[in-house]
Amino acid sequence: ADDAPAAEQALRALMERRIYRYTWVLYGLAMLVGGVQQLLYFILLWAGRTATPTELSIYDLRATAANGLALVLVGAPAWAAAWLTVQRSLAEAEERAELLRLGILYFLSLAGVTTVLTAGGIIVDVLLRLLLGEQASLTRVLADIRGPLSIGLPIAGVWAYYGYWLGRTMKEVPDAPRRAGMRRLYSYILSAVGLVASFIGLNMLLSYLVDILTRSTGWQHTLRLQLAAALATLAAGSPLWLLTWRPMQAEARAAGDAGDHARRSLTRKIYLYLALFAGVIGVMISAGVLVYNLLQALLGHPPERLVELTLDSLRNLILFILLGVYHGLVLARDGRRAAGALSEKHAAFPVLVFDPGDGTFAAAVHAAIQKQAPSLP
Repeated sequence: ADDAPAAEQALRALMERRIYRYTWVLYGLAMLVGGVQQLLYFILLWAGRTATPTELSIYDLRATAANGLALVLVGAPAWAAAWLTVQRSLAEAEERAELLRLGILYFLSLAGVTTVLTAGGIIVDVLLRLLLGEQASLTRVLADIRGPLSIGLPIAGVWAYYGYWLGRTMKEVPDAPRRAGMRRLYSYILSAVGLVASFIGLNMLLSYLVDILTRSTGWQHTLRLQLAAALATLAAGSPLWLLTWRPMQAEARAAGDAGDHARRSLTRKIYLYLALFAGVIGVMISAGVLVYNLLQALLGHPPERLVELTLDSLRNLILFILLGVYHGLVLARDGRRAAGALSEKHAAFPVLVFDPGDGTFAAAVHAAIQKQAPSLP
């Protein structure tokens, strides 16, 4: 009893040291990334400067470079010292399995993915607008991609570095099911991000087609922007969804205990049920809006742009139906595979029932077992 308060104080002090270390890691990393971003922004500003820059532009160049250098010179040592302290603490096994460390690695890796995809989508959008006929000078193009490129490159480095450490940490987990669960959580979060981006991009593309069909005018600047944004969003989200979702599907379709664990994974069930729920809610809202507009028209008070509103509602309705039906079918397929795997286990587990002699006990047990597990011999 006397040792209990001392042990609690030791654990509290250990957790405080961990929080202190990782706070400095994040603080130093934020300054380092901000400094690199400012330096890259300065380089792009210098490359895109006019032939006769004004005094204000010269001041902007100097201020941007000074800010970047100051942040790098202060942030790099702070981050390196804090991260090396964290790395030295990994000599203890309990530090390697600490949840705070895993949470930080997950956060940095996932934040890196989403930021890089967003920045990449903006850059692709600018390039697509050029391919679709938009007239823009090199200075204008550099101005459009300056921001996303300057933040995307350092964040890509953060993603690559901490993604490597996250993968290495997962491989060092001795428990195979726990290791698979950690990898599965990371993959399903990325898959969800890619699915949302793909859904939005496809919705934007169909919206562009609706505008083409309903507008009497031809190719316009706004339509060019709309098409470029839709294709850029699809280009950013679809590869991420396919590269993460297909391995998870292959894992769930596998035979044996590995496939059974993947199908019964809580992370997979949450992912599928959330997608199914989003599809159902989207269908209800889209169908409600469609019916409301049509009833208004039938009652003699049609809304403005009735055709466009109807096509928009139909577009949303079809997309949400596809989203819900697809993930509902995946859930049903998982259920059938799980039932088949359970039947195989039942078939390999013969049961002997002892009856006292009147025959009623064995008959009742046999009927109950056959009802719950028909393949049980």
